[in-house]
Amino acid sequence: MNTAPKSLRLQIGIFGRMNAGKSTFLNFVAGQDVAITSSVAGTTTDVVEKTMEFLPLGPVVLLDTAGLDDDSGLGGKRVERTHKALDRSDIAILVVEPGVWGEAEDAAVRTFTAKNKPFVIVVNKADLREVPGEFLERLKGVGREVLVLSSTDMSRREERMREIKHALLALCPADLLRTPSLLGDLVPSGGTVVLIVPIDLQAPKGRLILPQVQAIRDALDNDASVMVVKEREYVPALSNLKRPPDLVVCDSQVVM
Repeated sequence: MNTAPKSLRLQIGIFGRMNAGKSTFLNFVAGQDVAITSSVAGTTTDVVEKTMEFLPLGPVVLLDTAGLDDDSGLGGKRVERTHKALDRSDIAILVVEPGVWGEAEDAAVRTFTAKNKPFVIVVNKADLREVPGEFLERLKGVGREVLVLSSTDMSRREERMREIKHALLALCPADLLRTPSLLGDLVPSGGTVVLIVPIDLQAPKGRLILPQVQAIRDALDNDASVMVVKEREYVPALSNLKRPPDLVVCDSQVVM
């Protein structure tokens, strides 16, 4: 299956204290049951990853983490993994309950700031408890983007997803939204690229490998034409062109 590798996906970490509704929020965004949820605090014991297309952000990885306040026997190791997930994250989402804010949240915000991680505050469980106005005003003084929702209310999911995407777009650095071009800066618009693709015993049956697919897509995105040939067909293929190609890309074994 040809999918964007994790290194090219925006990494969005979901953080918060135990039982704040992090996993239900992940399931809400994903539109499916990705993480196990329970009323018992500490259900999530390790980082849960969900890869998905999150337009207009593109391919992303959502990281659901253990509670920041986990003080169980293995809590220290779980919190350590949570901090490692933060190091991977390009954007952090801090999930809180209505009216609940303490040292765990203050520490999270300090860590986000110290690590230069833009963050969104999501007040979850709004269906179970009223969100005090003064509490909301306090959060707006802490975070640039604050959202209020209920992750169990799927009837309003489309509306809430628009708000979530808008908040993430507002925080996402521009360079993270621009995937580095593979060929775009090497080929002029309207140019021609020839890809020499060996088909040998190591080649997967019935499909191209991911780097080849990425090269073709990148060339097309930059308004170039692409000709894909095997090494034995390269010379005959050149004779079919009215002018020399602007770029030829080949596997190292073709050169050898």
